[in-house]
Parts: sequence; C-alpha cells; structure tokens
Amino acid sequence: MGQESKKTASAKPAPAGRRKQLLRNWGAVALAAIVLGAIFGGPAITKYLKAPPISDDFGIEDAIAAMRLDADGTSYLVLVNPQGRTRSVQLEERGFERSRIAWSDAGLSTGGPTDEYLLGAKSLTRLPLPGDLDRSTEWGRFATRDGFAVQMSTQEGQRLAFVNAKTKQLTSVKPEYAHPELANCDGELVAVGEDGHPRTIDAGSRDISGLGTFTGVQAMTCDGDRIIGIGEIPDRADSTQTVRIWDRASGAQRTLDVRYPEALSRSGPSMPFVNDGRLYWAADRRLWSIPVGDAALGGAGAGGSGASGGAGGSGASGGSGAAGSGAAGGGSAPTIAEAIDSATLTDFLDDFEPVVGTDQGVLDRVGDRVYGVAAQEKYIDDRRGPGFDRLDRLAIFSVDARTGERRIVLDVDTLDFPRRNLHVHAIAVNPKWAAAR
Repeated sequence: MGQESKKTASAKPAPAGRRKQLLRNWGAVALAAIVLGAIFGGPAITKYLKAPPISDDFGIEDAIAAMRLDADGTSYLVLVNPQGRTRSVQLEERGFERSRIAWSDAGLSTGGPTDEYLLGAKSLTRLPLPGDLDRSTEWGRFATRDGFAVQMSTQEGQRLAFVNAKTKQLTSVKPEYAHPELANCDGELVAVGEDGHPRTIDAGSRDISGLGTFTGVQAMTCDGDRIIGIGEIPDRADSTQTVRIWDRASGAQRTLDVRYPEALSRSGPSMPFVNDGRLYWAADRRLWSIPVGDAALGGAGAGGSGASGGAGGSGASGGSGAAGSGAAGGGSAPTIAEAIDSATLTDFLDDFEPVVGTDQGVLDRVGDRVYGVAAQEKYIDDRRGPGFDRLDRLAIFSVDARTGERRIVLDVDTLDFPRRNLHVHAIAVNPKWAAAR
C-alpha cells in the first residue's frame, strides 16, 4: 500500500503540469489571434478555417455573385449570398490574374492551373485538362448551349476547352498558334475567318483560325444575325477606331470609323455588347457607345434579308444614325460614328470606390446593366504604397448602360478572406438574380 501511495503521489503532478502547458499554449494562440486581428482584421484569421482548398462538395447554393481575387498573396474563389455573406475557397489563378468566371443556367464555370470546374447547387465537378499546361493563360470564357467554352494559351500553343454540362465531359481542341477573337452568338461560339465569313466553332472543329489582334480585331460580340468586331483604340483624339459588322449568313461587311471626343489612356476595348440598337464597350474606365441599328446588312450577297428583330432596311431602335449606312461590300468610304461617353465606371459611389479593371474582366453584364466590385480601403503604411492596404468594406455595384445611373446593389459585410492587398480579377452575377432586379 505504501508503495502504491508513493506511485500515486508521484503521478499526480503530471496532469497539472500538462494543464499548465496547455494553458500557456492557448494563451500564446490567443495572443497571436489578438495581434493578427488588430493588424489584419478579425475575419482574416478565419481564412484558415473557412477558406480551404476547393473541394468536390463546394457548390453555388444560394450565391448570387462570384469573384476571383487575390488577398494577401493567396488566390480565392468567393461566393456571395443575398445577405452579403461570403463563402471562399482557395483556388490558384490560371496565368497572371487571368482566371475568369461564367454563369448560366448550367451552373458556374471557372478554372485553375490544370483543371476546369463546373459548380452546381451542392457540388463541384473537376475536369482535368490534358497536355502540358505550364504557364497557361486564359483569354476568354463563354456560356454555350451545352455548357461552357474556354479559350487559353499554353506552352504548346492555343487551346479551346469545351465543357458539356450535361455529360460532365471536357473536350480539348488545339487551334495551334492561331488566336482568333471569338463571340457568343446565342450559345454558339463564332469566329470570323480571314476571308471575312463567319463560322461556328465547336468541340468537333479542328482548323480554327480567324481575325484577331494581329488582323485588327481586338474584341467581338454578337447581335442576332450580325457579328461586330472592334479594333484598337487610337492614341490621338483626331484618329479613328475601326468597327466592322458582318452578316452571319452572307458574310457581307460594313465598316465604321469611330471617333472619340478626347484621347484615351488605354488602347484595348473590352466587354462589347449591343443593347437597344447601340454598341457599348468599356475603355479607359468608361462605357462608350455608338448607334449600330438593328437591321441586317444589305448589299452584295445579303439579299436585303430581314434583321433579327424582323425589320428589313435601315436600323430601328437606338437610331440608325451614323451606322445606318456605310460600305456593305467595301465599295464606299466608311461612315464616321462619334463615340458617346455613356457611363462612368469609376469615381466614388457613396463611400465605395469601384475596382475597375476591365482588361482583367472585373465587369460582368446581364441585359442592359454592367456589374462591378467597389471597395472601401484604408492605407495602413503610406511609405509602402497602396499595395499594403486594408479592406474595410466591399460592395457589388451596377451601371445602367442606357442612363449611366450607378448604384450599390449589394453590401458585402461578412468576409472570410484576408483584408490585406485585395486584387479582384473577375466577377460574375447570377443571371436570374440580375434579370429579376
């Protein structure tokens, strides 16, 4: 008994010592949390618990907006619900700040360095991309009738990946080193060949080439039976920018020369779309527009066919204006169209400053409204520059293309990613949610 008592007595201090050690460890963790919270903001600490690497059980659920962003040096896919709460996962960028997002009835489409991801309501489908994808860069992402299409460049040249949302299959097509501009025409992917004739591109296409940056087309969009290509923006106000319009059925072409009221600081047009007879595009932190009417092209080969809206002849809504006439087959001189500053994409909205980076796809469009991200930030250390800032608030804003009216549509007030060094690369909004507004 005496020996047992001695053994018991000698064993008792050990649990107490462990408890003290645990208290010291938890005290250190709590102190570190307080320090990190003071520096980065409380929600930044939760990234280790709430922002894991993307997994197969990550779905859209009740999200109405999605963002691809970098925060404090780590890349995230962030979903936002109607209450402004976020759900984030870590997901590496494809290329340098080039990963995009597309949202349709088929779900949410995005990608990483080696995989495509298709997000449904409750789950995610991972589709590996074949081949050498070292230093791949994404250039375009489109919603198609079957699912989605992604345009990218790799060490092996250009590549198109078609994701079938129903069969959950991916088809990879190699256009070799051609880099055509593509447009989404009612779910069909379309390019304009160097012969001037539009052609549909799908998962069975092999000889993929067409007009692009090196042949004077930097962005394209589709408007019913027409394809519209926008050229490089000049660096002088007295110079003109070329806009070409093709008839999909006949290949008939009309050319417009666009003139700006002032010199712009950026040379790349982005996100073109047509609404109510006007062509819009983003450049130099503004939304520009010209009238293009809504009639199909006449002239040789066009046969005077009716427009997508049923009219034949000159343009209708939005005013045919300068774009109502012009060269149909290249005979007469192009018509001059004066670019109108239709909306501002920068300047403060309430206490928020828009994060505008249209070349990186920070703006999305549904109908006649474009959507972007606005932030309220504070510079922590002015000596280290704006790269060392702290995010205090985040919001989704929209701009009415017709009136230029801007407004905050969602205040994102619960963040589960770091608040330091925020860089938003892409945004997409749920089209059903946007249409209902």
